[in-house]
Amino acid sequence: MTRFVQSIALLLVSLFPYNLNAQANLRLVKELRREYGANGSFVARDSAIYVYAAHNAFDSIKNDWKYNVRTDGTKRIVRGFDVNGRIANEDYQYFDRGFWWPDKRMSFEYLNQKIVKMTYQEWYGGSWQNLVRYEHTYDASGNRANELTLVWEMASWQNSARRISTFTANGITEALQERWIQNAWQPVARETYSYTGGKLSEKLFEVDDNGWDTAQYDLYYYDYNGKDSVTLTVADNANGGFDTTKRMYHFNSAGLQDTMILQQFTDGIEKNISKTIMTYHVAGLISTRSTQSWDELNAQWYYPVGSIEQMYFYEQADVSVSKLTVQDGLIELYPVPVTGSELFVRLPNTSSSTSQVVIYTLDGRAIYNRKVNGEELQINTQSFKPGQYLLQVNNGEQHFYNRFSVIR
Repeated sequence: MTRFVQSIALLLVSLFPYNLNAQANLRLVKELRREYGANGSFVARDSAIYVYAAHNAFDSIKNDWKYNVRTDGTKRIVRGFDVNGRIANEDYQYFDRGFWWPDKRMSFEYLNQKIVKMTYQEWYGGSWQNLVRYEHTYDASGNRANELTLVWEMASWQNSARRISTFTANGITEALQERWIQNAWQPVARETYSYTGGKLSEKLFEVDDNGWDTAQYDLYYYDYNGKDSVTLTVADNANGGFDTTKRMYHFNSAGLQDTMILQQFTDGIEKNISKTIMTYHVAGLISTRSTQSWDELNAQWYYPVGSIEQMYFYEQADVSVSKLTVQDGLIELYPVPVTGSELFVRLPNTSSSTSQVVIYTLDGRAIYNRKVNGEELQINTQSFKPGQYLLQVNNGEQHFYNRFSVIR
């Protein structure tokens, strides 16, 4: 896999695992990273918590663990979805002096369910400023044939780079990378792909004074061994073409990658380096991801001190209350999500001095009902089970709503 393809793949992985899983009606609510300690067990390190609103956007709030106590972090991601459930924008914010402040934004445009534009912006001077745009076009088979990179200069989008790919029934055969130099496209790199049986070979070239040169590039070989494994071997073309590393991917019966073993070649001998292990929820959603090292002396895999295990938690996404309008900002809630035993509520400022506050589960059961005088309320949530809840305020004239999550 080329470095360019890797970067795009990582971007898409970072964006799309968080969509609602339609089959099981599950969605991600928490990621927890644990560090393997000297005592032989994992200790919580940090976490990201996802909070969904009525329009299916959510916040990703990172928390740090210190002395086994979670404290609010300084950054979050707020994602918005279009009516088709696709990510429309991704905002990066930071917390400072009691407020969340905008920092970066990525916006997406689609055509026939495929991304055709990604625009990257930065908050500066009180407004969003354009930085970079990526434009994609596809061939008749749905392959991404052209990828254009534009930069914002002199109040307009200017050409910067492009990648032109050629495909056959077997897959990609060539990719040409060009730069916009002196008002013309100039070739800078080329990748070629060949298929023999179950093997895919990839070669990378760059332009020098004598034309296309391969001297400083690695070569990549993919072996597809049936449905359950793929082997990627990397050869150092600059030093005689000797193999340097090997990655062996294994897939479970559902076609999901469950292990990846990294090996290095020393004097032509393969040696184990690391093994990445993934487990999955019954619905096919990732549950854990961890990495082990190889103990050469005892010939076994083990977790070294400092290694990380990442855990993913989901909730049932019942949408029975989705027709209710959540009026963000009219009812202020803190902390969101609720991780302790208390929820602080600031009620809407209206002419009425008395309000009825009711909390419902997503299946419509009222689990809290109280009449309140004033604008502030402290609710004990110790008996609330993990999940999402709807908070309703009735002041005799209007109804107000907001949602919150409880995560233990």
